[in-house]
Amino acid sequence: MVPLEAMACGVPVVATAVGGMLDTVADGVTGLLVAPQRPDQVAAATREILDDSALRQSLGHQGVRRARSRYGWDHVADVTYGVYAGLVSETATRRRRAEVRA
Repeated sequence: MVPLEAMACGVPVVATAVGGMLDTVADGVTGLLVAPQRPDQVAAATREILDDSALRQSLGHQGVRRARSRYGWDHVADVTYGVYAGLVSETATRRRRAEVRA
């Protein structure tokens, strides 16, 4: 959640390239990903963002766009609805098949 909150506020992100960060943070687009357990890379990536105002602005702008388009409530609601609709449809199909067999 923290990277998404930062991105939604236009703050560039430096994150470890593991787990959900690989989906949330687009390396070089919305922030910078670094190897796990490498504080030297965290420092270098942070310094790169602080030293380059064009990079900082671009990462921030793209972060807002990504957070809103992929993780906004409307999108989350649509995806959640799709999952539930698929489950309801699958359950109905199984019931019809069971009735035919009976």
